[in-house]
Amino acid sequence: AIISIVVEHFIDAGVILGVLLLNAVVGFTQETRAEKAMEALKRMVAPRASVRRESKVREIPTREIVPGDILLLETGDRVPADARLIEVSNLKVNEATLTGESIAVDKHTKPVSEEAPLAERKNMVYTGTIITYGRATAVAVKTGLSTEIGKIVTTIQEVETPKTPLQQNIRKLSQYILVLFLGICALLIVVGVLKGIGWLEIFLVAVAAAVSAIPEGLPAVVTVVLAIGMHIMANRNAIIRKLVAVETLGSATAICSDKTGTLTLNEMTARRLYVSG
Repeated sequence: AIISIVVEHFIDAGVILGVLLLNAVVGFTQETRAEKAMEALKRMVAPRASVRRESKVREIPTREIVPGDILLLETGDRVPADARLIEVSNLKVNEATLTGESIAVDKHTKPVSEEAPLAERKNMVYTGTIITYGRATAVAVKTGLSTEIGKIVTTIQEVETPKTPLQQNIRKLSQYILVLFLGICALLIVVGVLKGIGWLEIFLVAVAAAVSAIPEGLPAVVTVVLAIGMHIMANRNAIIRKLVAVETLGSATAICSDKTGTLTLNEMTARRLYVSG
């Protein structure tokens, strides 16, 4: 855009700046939607919980729970912390948020090997899981980001997205063009000096060569195409966090995903009601 302004190609400069602004707006909008999705994941923790402290039962905000608190859990409760069960009564827990298993798991207080995988730790309940049947008393052992669901949130936030094929190809093309441009500039300088041309004129010729050699419209076109694809997917309730991910997704031939809790809610929903009379 700067080069276009220097050589007085104001229309080209305006188009490039407009596309950059569009890219920023679309990116901000999608980032906001993605962050809302992340917040929804964090809200899987119950806002308040019943605990026993100093022989008294209290209802406190989940954020105030600390390891060692005695949790009182009943049917319908969302577990507020990772906890070790000490008393159970016909306890069943839905752990679909962690394991993807839609069937409620029976829990007990018997010892389990420390090396047992998460799905087989029957004497533990985990943050975000739901008590579907029975009641229990448990000791909180992990809270906040130290919990299993907290580790998932942390991992999602720390993921470094690799360069997409489109980004890699554009980067290679840019490097080739840069090398070509530098070579042309060196040649122009040598020829200009030999012919006694002034430095200002050599500079203007080099800028003109850059404008003609660099496809400044390519990023704009690519951005517009990806933005259109992102808009279409957003209308179909598909959240795209990164604009360049649209191109990668378009190259995919097969997508493997967990079903329960990801593509489905794991909840029974009444669609129609028939009554007689």
